[in-house]
Amino acid sequence: MKQHVLYEHPKGYLLFEMNEYEDLSQGSYQEYMKLTQVVNLTAKFEFADVQMATQNIQMLCNNKLPKELENFLELNNVKILHCDSSFKQALKEIKIKQKNSINIYRGIKFNEHRFLKSEIDLQFILGVAHTFSRNKVEYNSKKEDNILIHTVNMLEQLEKDINSYSMRIKELYGWSFPELYCACDSIDEYIAAVIFFTTENKNENIKNEKIDELIKLKDNSIGIKINEVDMINIKNLCDIINEKINIKNSLKKYLKEKMLTISPNLTELLGDMMSAKLIVLCGGLCNLAKATASTIQLLGAEKSLFQALKSKSDTPKYGIIFYSKLVSKTQMKNKAKFCRFLASKISILAKIDCFSVNRTNAYGVAIKKVVKKKIKSFDNDKQIEKTDEIMSRVYKKLKTCEK
Repeated sequence: MKQHVLYEHPKGYLLFEMNEYEDLSQGSYQEYMKLTQVVNLTAKFEFADVQMATQNIQMLCNNKLPKELENFLELNNVKILHCDSSFKQALKEIKIKQKNSINIYRGIKFNEHRFLKSEIDLQFILGVAHTFSRNKVEYNSKKEDNILIHTVNMLEQLEKDINSYSMRIKELYGWSFPELYCACDSIDEYIAAVIFFTTENKNENIKNEKIDELIKLKDNSIGIKINEVDMINIKNLCDIINEKINIKNSLKKYLKEKMLTISPNLTELLGDMMSAKLIVLCGGLCNLAKATASTIQLLGAEKSLFQALKSKSDTPKYGIIFYSKLVSKTQMKNKAKFCRFLASKISILAKIDCFSVNRTNAYGVAIKKVVKKKIKSFDNDKQIEKTDEIMSRVYKKLKTCEK
């Protein structure tokens, strides 16, 4: 039975007929004369345009046979084909046996210019390369979680910087107005108040009523006067903190919008920040979707888990999801049980967000209602609706809306 060798190149396919088997003792087939004794070029197939070439290359990269290649092999009555092993399964479906002849293939590649002769079109090859590369790196909403990871990391770093710098301001400005820190409700408000008293510029982070209250408090303050040089340093540090606060606020808005596009159902259940942190801990939405409920339950508590396993003590019952608003509403004795329940729902919603084509928060809204009923059921022992019933109901509702 005749055996053939397939060689793919940017402009099409070359089909060679083998005269003899590959000699493994042979060093290489780089010499053209030696190679032509082993294989003969029997057929060629050329792509009509760049689009066809790109489609064929993309399918081959996904271990699939393009229709053009199938017809080409069928036309030449190929039964045994020496080619890349990744095509084995696809060739099996069209009843062609796959084999390997690596050295012969290398020899063909080395002498490619001899077989193609004047047919090498550099502009065509460049066009195919550009189109293929562009398709590889084109926008994909599922890859947006990489941007999300960096956004969460930036927010955490900004929080640390703001807290660190604010403590410096508290220590420095505390000599002048020690009562201010206790009078403010947040760090943002405290920094805005310091900026007002040092520069007399009002900030959006503090209200006019609060300013009037703080002015009265400052008049009765026990603080001392600070010299001009120290006051300039405080002003400069306040400007840096204020800039970081503005960046943090804009990043939070961006994160909220991004989470609604990447993971709408998970965001509906947990909120944007908690959902984003879970995605970061898993290394992406796809990894979170693949994770089991028990893994999700312990995300963020890895150190405690390994310490417990090492010391053979009790393992932790929850990780970062312990700090979600839903868990905080349950009693302490029910928190571990509720975390298991919540982790299973997170696992379901992560899968929906990752693999669904049309993204909607309908599943998240329905699951959140059940989760709230679960919190109440710890007190009244009422049974809640099963998850599969909820999912099927939401699915039917979405289908009717599409129609």
